[in-house]
Amino acid sequence: MPKSATNYFTESGVFNIVDGFMPASSHVAYVQVQATGRRHYSDPEILRRMGIIESADDPALQDWGALIIPEHRPMYQSVIEKARQEGGSHKVQYRVRGAQGGNVEVYDYFGITTVADGSQVMAGCVILNRNLYTKSQRTERLALFGRLVGGMIHDFKNVLGGIRNMLEWCIAQSSLEESVYEKLTKTIAHTDQANSLMTSTLQLIGGKPDETIEHFEVDRTIAELEELIRQIMSAGIAVEFDIGENLPPLLGHSSIFQDMLLNLCINARDAMKTKGSKLEVGAHRTTIKDDRGPPREYVCLRVWDDGCGMTATEVKSIFKPFYSTKDEGSGLGLWMVQEAAMAFDAQVNIESEKDVGTTFEILIPAFRGAAPVEAAKTETGTPEGGPAIKPFDFATEKTILVIEDDPLLRNAISTWLKTLGSRVVLSEDGDQAWTEFQRSHGEIDLIIQDLILPGKRRGEKLLAEFVALKPDIPIIVTSGAAELTEVDWVNDTGAFGYLAKPFKIETLIEMVRAALEGS
Repeated sequence: MPKSATNYFTESGVFNIVDGFMPASSHVAYVQVQATGRRHYSDPEILRRMGIIESADDPALQDWGALIIPEHRPMYQSVIEKARQEGGSHKVQYRVRGAQGGNVEVYDYFGITTVADGSQVMAGCVILNRNLYTKSQRTERLALFGRLVGGMIHDFKNVLGGIRNMLEWCIAQSSLEESVYEKLTKTIAHTDQANSLMTSTLQLIGGKPDETIEHFEVDRTIAELEELIRQIMSAGIAVEFDIGENLPPLLGHSSIFQDMLLNLCINARDAMKTKGSKLEVGAHRTTIKDDRGPPREYVCLRVWDDGCGMTATEVKSIFKPFYSTKDEGSGLGLWMVQEAAMAFDAQVNIESEKDVGTTFEILIPAFRGAAPVEAAKTETGTPEGGPAIKPFDFATEKTILVIEDDPLLRNAISTWLKTLGSRVVLSEDGDQAWTEFQRSHGEIDLIIQDLILPGKRRGEKLLAEFVALKPDIPIIVTSGAAELTEVDWVNDTGAFGYLAKPFKIETLIEMVRAALEGS
């Protein structure tokens, strides 16, 4: 640095002046000689504490621009050039790479001046918020966690499908007492509920909400969760449900409503870890005056606990993402509740007192008008017979190639198809399936193929190869991937149809029957 510049920025106390604006833990002042690009910092140790550099003498400090992430460098250089030409004070916001990975948000306040020898010197202050750095790291960890959970959920959906299909087979092949039949069918209903919750989780991870709007009954929707809510509560917590009669229907996503209720109950459970022993879940009809028209009818969902409660300050912050009053909390549960409430155009009211408890009330506008009459639901089975699926009655035995990597689901599908009179060839990955198909494609009448398969030959490639070798072969594609809400492209490839996992065995069998009859 030229001596004149050194004297100007040290003897005049610029570092001290800038350092006085903010706490030392969040910012550092600097001067930079434009001709050389070298920077001098008031306290490099702060940058180390904030995770920007490995040590206070890190060589990376000499090239600050190289620390800026590539996407933000053009913007940064543009602002610097403008400051050179126009002078004055400037502010630029960008991100730099952390020493241990991740990005750190930076607010850079600076000005460029010409000193006695004619050289330009930039003086400024970079503000680094420790919370921003921590949240950036947490966000990236959550993104990785989301990808891992997405893969795990796909596997769980396969397991659920296998359990469901084997239970359906057991019911169909046995004469059961009514109480046993009811228990088994209730277990099947629980697998459906678990699948719905996992699908909602995948949609949240992928940012792709369910597009299906429906009318749903609040009492029935809460009843489906009652046993699950009791199970997730810690031992010693009494759970009471108080659901009013003749509740008006709601219009929206029942899965979002259930997610919202579950998050409220989980939040209540966590609030009772050290204090409290009672959870109340209620829903009732209420009417509120509307300044824009006649009084509006609402469904009031209420969740109360006698746990640790919150202060007024904590209540103001609970809906912020990543905010948590618990050390181990993710800070996303109540944020998700707020997002769900917004989906229903609902109002959230909170009453909480420290060491007394908390009440959440969600006021959801009732659907105006008559809900559509649902078609009468037919029983898929009886205690005497189970699912009423007729055996195949084709003139000749049909051979079906089943490609599924999950052994439980693969076995369940195979058991059903054999019971109904088909010959089944099993494969657990794409390479094995392609070898089998090349050897005996003349004998295979139908393919049931999972889209997500292990090995080098993935599902999309395998599907295209099947169609290329035998264009008229009917193929049923299955998958548990949440992003396959639009399946037109599957049909465009030549597949007969698509089934989302887990599926009812009746649905699969009817699709198999239709495909074989059509061929």
